[in-house]
Amino acid sequence: MAILQRNGTALGRSRTRGARAIALLVLLVLLTAAACSDYGPIASLQAMPEASLYAPGSKVVREFTTPQTYSPDGSSGASVGHNLATTASGADVIAFYDRRLRANGWTPIDPVHGSNDLEDAGWQKGGAYFLVAIAYPQALSADLRAEGYTTWYVAEVMQIYPAPS
Repeated sequence: MAILQRNGTALGRSRTRGARAIALLVLLVLLTAAACSDYGPIASLQAMPEASLYAPGSKVVREFTTPQTYSPDGSSGASVGHNLATTASGADVIAFYDRRLRANGWTPIDPVHGSNDLEDAGWQKGGAYFLVAIAYPQALSADLRAEGYTTWYVAEVMQIYPAPS
């Protein structure tokens, strides 16, 4: 026997409808989020040996990942990278990456120069892009300077999206 509310509907059915509506809403939110970001390419980028290639004497300060995104303004590929500190000069860091990446079949290309970069370099191999960006000295924290580090840089491997044809 159903318990009736003042409006004459059964209380059990009202709760069931509410639970279904909430479940449907959660499902729609999850599907929308999945359509906007794709974390799948991150695993393949992380599996690349270049994703953990660091200039000698570098300290990994932070690892970051960015999913592939789709938006009305355009799409962007996934990326995996590291913020690093080293005692080597920026020129030595870039020279290290240039030797190692060229030896593994990467081709130098003009990098996208960021406003916070003192110098940078880029390479491409298939559907991937590798960027090394040397930051201005003031980007290095006091803690890292106290540890003897003199250069702050980013090493990042990115998926080119859409893939080149």
